[in-house]
Amino acid sequence: MTDPTIRFDCRRFEDGGLLQIVPHIDGTPLTELIEFDRAAYDDAMRTLNTALGPGADDRDV
Repeated sequence: MTDPTIRFDCRRFEDGGLLQIVPHIDGTPLTELIEFDRAAYDDAMRTLNTALGPGADDRDV
């Protein structure tokens, strides 16, 4: 087994403001390695809040 190569790229936003640091693992930006389905998350939160009943924390829905 070989260790992955981890590299950090720094980019400045076009407006010249904040600096964005993007980690890469074996050349792939970390953001592309993480798949996040917001609709599926929202559905899961609604189901959970329904199961918990009145007073459930639904701020993420």
